Amino acid sequence: MLDGTGGGIEIGNHCDISAGVQIYTHDSIERCITESKAIKKSAVKIGNNCYIAPQCIISKGVSIGNQCVIAANSFVNRSYGNQCIIAGTPAKQIGEVNIDSNGNVEFIYFKKEDR
Repeated sequence: MLDGTGGGIEIGNHCDISAGVQIYTHDSIERCITESKAIKKSAVKIGNNCYIAPQCIISKGVSIGNQCVIAANSFVNRSYGNQCIIAGTPAKQIGEVNIDSNGNVEFIYFKKEDR
């Protein structure tokens, strides 16, 4: 589900967005709780060459850099730079994508204590 009612959704070139991914550009939590606050709105940007695995949720205002991988079932509620491996609920950077001059890809995962 792509819901751009709160602002634009920009998706870069050559991205794979898997089944069940939800991208939101608004949230109505405060409006619901208070009956008076406005709906919060903010655009979402996904960079080029990103892979978003099944069942991820990306919330309003998030920007994802180029060549990122988001693991399945992640809830992304903050922005990340280029070549990040992102996972969890809430999501955290758990590694980096390394691409050498020949185009070979290596996924480098952080040690658990460094996350």
